Amino acid sequence: VIDFSRRKLAEGERAYLDRGANAVVQGDYPQALVTFERILKKSKNPQLPMIAIGCVRFAQGKYIKSVQAFTQCLDYLSSLHESACHPEDGYIAYHNRALASFRIGDDQGGIDDMVAAMGKKDCIHIREMLIISLRRMGRYKDAIMHSTKLLEMQEEENEEELKRMAKAELKASAGKSSRPNTAKKAALQLGEILGNLAGSTIEELEEYAP
Repeated sequence: VIDFSRRKLAEGERAYLDRGANAVVQGDYPQALVTFERILKKSKNPQLPMIAIGCVRFAQGKYIKSVQAFTQCLDYLSSLHESACHPEDGYIAYHNRALASFRIGDDQGGIDDMVAAMGKKDCIHIREMLIISLRRMGRYKDAIMHSTKLLEMQEEENEEELKRMAKAELKASAGKSSRPNTAKKAALQLGEILGNLAGSTIEELEEYAP
């Protein structure tokens, strides 16, 4: 649902959220809802139980209620100053409301929420989902535009990973000239990966779907 461990919360509030999360893991959705709704009335961070309630409703297949819970969360977040909001909350609420919107046939609403989520945190995952959704709606030009950006992001991520590997290898091989040049091998492998990825079609990008 959400990683409560990274949040600064009062112990009592954290205990309730963890109790609700444990009920979700056990499949006891009614008990999870009771717990999250109880803490919602007292929480200083009501967006967290709102998001959790939306996730539980989604798991129950009650997609309209799921949309309502995420909408409640987004309405609350919009009333706060940006500095008072955790950077992940808006992204999670938009992302999850998009999924629920697709389930009730509101494709355009889902697309709009994905774009809004991307505005909160532009990442490979949201781009992948957006491409697949646009393609499903027949909006191929938009899908191609976002797939081009996705490939650029993947290249940047791979380049950063290569740099990390090279630094680690240089550190590990200091004074050991007889060891194989792993960094050079990694560079060759990366070139091959990028070459294959650059030739990917929109259809092949579907394999990246979560």
